[in-house]
Amino acid sequence: MKFNNRFDFQDFLFNSFFVFMMLVVGSVFISVPFQVFYSTLATQKAINKQCKTDYTFKEVLFASEDLLKLCQTKQQTITIK
Repeated sequence: MKFNNRFDFQDFLFNSFFVFMMLVVGSVFISVPFQVFYSTLATQKAINKQCKTDYTFKEVLFASEDLLKLCQTKQQTITIK
């Protein structure tokens, strides 16, 4: 690749960097929802198995910590000595 002057090379560098950054940002926007989906699905299966419940994907997605606390509270037993 031959450049006629310094500005052509700077434009090439800027365009290359811009394309690279768009690829990086695009891959983040694609990979993050898949990771959220997978972790929510795994949490849903674990909560439903451990607590013997039937929570939906949407319930686990928005309130997983609260559902875990409810499950722990529900499974506690009181012993009187």
